[in-house]
Amino acid sequence: MKTIKYICLFLIFIINQNVFGQRIKFTTDTAFIRELTDYFPKPEKNEVNQPLNNFSTAWNTGKLNMKQKEQIILISNQLLKRRAKAIPHFENFLKIILSIEESQSRMAEFPKWLSFFEDFTIREDINATAMNRVFENIIFVNDSSSFYQSPAVRWKHNSTDFKMIYLKNEEPRLQFIKTDLICYSKRDSSIISNTTGYYFPVSDRWVGKDGVVNWERSGLSKDSVFATLSNYRINLKFPEFKADSVEFVNKKYFKGKLEGRLEEKVLANAVGDKAIYPRFESYNKRVDLKKVVPNIDYSGGFSMYGSKFIGNGDSLEQAELF
Repeated sequence: MKTIKYICLFLIFIINQNVFGQRIKFTTDTAFIRELTDYFPKPEKNEVNQPLNNFSTAWNTGKLNMKQKEQIILISNQLLKRRAKAIPHFENFLKIILSIEESQSRMAEFPKWLSFFEDFTIREDINATAMNRVFENIIFVNDSSSFYQSPAVRWKHNSTDFKMIYLKNEEPRLQFIKTDLICYSKRDSSIISNTTGYYFPVSDRWVGKDGVVNWERSGLSKDSVFATLSNYRINLKFPEFKADSVEFVNKKYFKGKLEGRLEEKVLANAVGDKAIYPRFESYNKRVDLKKVVPNIDYSGGFSMYGSKFIGNGDSLEQAELF
């Protein structure tokens, strides 16, 4: 008898936890702020949840139209179904809305953002943790000019000239017309200057075109040794990338340009003579250079590993000194 009594009490406790421990559904626009506030943990005395407070102000002062409010409620209910928590999931979602709402240029793209979130929050292949990572990425872009940051690597941009592109069932992307792309890792950095491209916040990718990488980190003048990129891709989770079909200039060794392959990687304590990146390797394995050292000419492939010129060839065309 006691066993049955304990089971009944336990079931009542579980039911109460389900009913009162989480919100089942957000309802109307007039009740939404109160329901959302109830969903958030009560702040400590004399403290305010600033994102929630600012969002409530925007909601109640006519900054959002009825269609936008309906979409936000729909997205919020979809987040509930995915077991999203008030903090960090809902709080980061509110931060994104506020960041867009506060920018005149971003506000024109607000319908695209809401359409993306509406589709994104029902994807079964992405859990709440992964969703929140995307939320954080979007916040980084707007608030700290970052694409990606982790304990190991951080990728940044320095442009305010970007726009959101989203087509249904495709990954959204932010188009940057012109920016520098800077990678920080292990107390060192690398930069792609004057590049253009697309940032994909869901997959942590950058797809770029054009831009310049110089050898300043290796102690060489940026005006004398550099590579001009064509098309390239970067997995932003790593402090490295490769690019084909670059045009390389080294005014010490030759006039004009060499076409080849670039590899860049940010390493700890690898600057000046210790630097082994950036690396360039020419496609042409028969580059003729006069007096690479006094009274000696060179013919073969041309490579630069950091500040060091390295001759190379292949089985068909071997490098030669004469």
